[in-house]
Amino acid sequence: MNGNFLIVFLGEEPGWMRLVDGRPVVRQSGLASLPSPEDEVEDSETCVLVVPGADVAIHWADIPDTLTGAQARTASRIAADDISAEPLDTQHLAIGGAQGEQRCLALVSRTKMDAWLADAADHGLDPAI
Repeated sequence: MNGNFLIVFLGEEPGWMRLVDGRPVVRQSGLASLPSPEDEVEDSETCVLVVPGADVAIHWADIPDTLTGAQARTASRIAADDISAEPLDTQHLAIGGAQGEQRCLALVSRTKMDAWLADAADHGLDPAI
């Protein structure tokens, strides 16, 4: 993972770390010492939000790598609707890149995702990932 990243961990043990050119340069527990957007080292820094894995359901679905982006997203939504115990309109869906004929689908409650994004916004963050 080369590049500049601000990685923010949420959950029971929040914290953050900064990678510059793919190398860790600082890691802190808690969010009190989280740098403000004005403190960023590089304009090209990408903010990554890492959420508690226990809150995310991971599934693998047969979605060919020959599909276009829009086709893959539609096929992923159909697959997720088939495998999710909750209605898909109450879920946030993240889709991984193709691994041959399969893709990783991550499902989490929309309520939890909205709360995490609000927490990030309260700290002045707008995560790209």
